[in-house]
Amino acid sequence: MRAAEWKRLSRPTLSAIDADWGWSKTLAFTRPVSWVLHGVLAEDSGRRSGEIYLWVVRTPLVVPLDGVVDLSWSERFGGGSTTYPIDSPGLAEAIGGAADEAIANARGGSPIAPPPGGVDNVRMQEARAYGLVLSGNPQGAIEVLHRVRRHRPTYPWEDELLERAGAVAALIETQRLHEVMQLLTGWRRENCASLGLQCE
Repeated sequence: MRAAEWKRLSRPTLSAIDADWGWSKTLAFTRPVSWVLHGVLAEDSGRRSGEIYLWVVRTPLVVPLDGVVDLSWSERFGGGSTTYPIDSPGLAEAIGGAADEAIANARGGSPIAPPPGGVDNVRMQEARAYGLVLSGNPQGAIEVLHRVRRHRPTYPWEDELLERAGAVAALIETQRLHEVMQLLTGWRRENCASLGLQCE
């Protein structure tokens, strides 16, 4: 789906909902954007032409994302295999339902994004650790980062993740929380710019 088509399909519904919305490609997001991105994303169905999945997006911005919305914390609206024809009269209702969930998540206001179904991976654990720092629990962050560092890497990006987690853990352990906040703020700023978000 093209960005212009998604905006055309979603804007009438989202404009009628009591929230401030921005658009970036096939993502409509709630503003202001803080530490966690919330919104609705349209994804083409590879199986059915002219149909889309709707994602209720929840993505922490405290880890480098390399310009990609990480959907690990997000859920498909209506269930994993539910698609919506773009010419269906019911699409507006589905967009509205997904938007309501995104708004409810955003109003929770926590910098810690819970994994869907309670299952997480090493990347999600890293983000949780940084969310704990932002929540005023550096000791909890240290415990999670020590679990992260026990991960056995398979891919180059995992080596980078482990190096980053080790550096942040060392800063926390030496009471250099100001430097940790500078890192988290910098990653958030980079993510906002690369994803085309208007962040607070």
